Amino acid sequence: MSWIPPPVGCIKVNVDVVVSDLASGIGIGVLKDIGDLHYFLGIEAHRNHIGLYLCQRRYIVDLLHHAGLDGAKPLSTPMAASTKLSRLHGSPLFHPSQYRSIVGGLQYLNLTHPDISFVVNKAC
Repeated sequence: MSWIPPPVGCIKVNVDVVVSDLASGIGIGVLKDIGDLHYFLGIEAHRNHIGLYLCQRRYIVDLLHHAGLDGAKPLSTPMAASTKLSRLHGSPLFHPSQYRSIVGGLQYLNLTHPDISFVVNKAC
């Protein structure tokens, strides 16, 4: 039987081996197993027969909700390359901290989704 690579975004990990290696490396009693991973640092973890599947769907949905874009429709190209943004055009924001929070969330998301790099860098 030939080897079949796992689907994109799926990482196969033997969790028991990793936990025991960590426990033996840093001392018994320091590392505590608190059960299966479900959500951590904006990353969802789902276990199946292949291994552990990691995704950021929930983080993206929460970010869209925070930005008030719950009903937004996806686009293959979210922004034209020739668009020029200027702080002199448009009206000032009532809550600049909300804008900074959303852009910060997009920058964090950019670490695992480099396809949005252009738009995120334009927004900064």
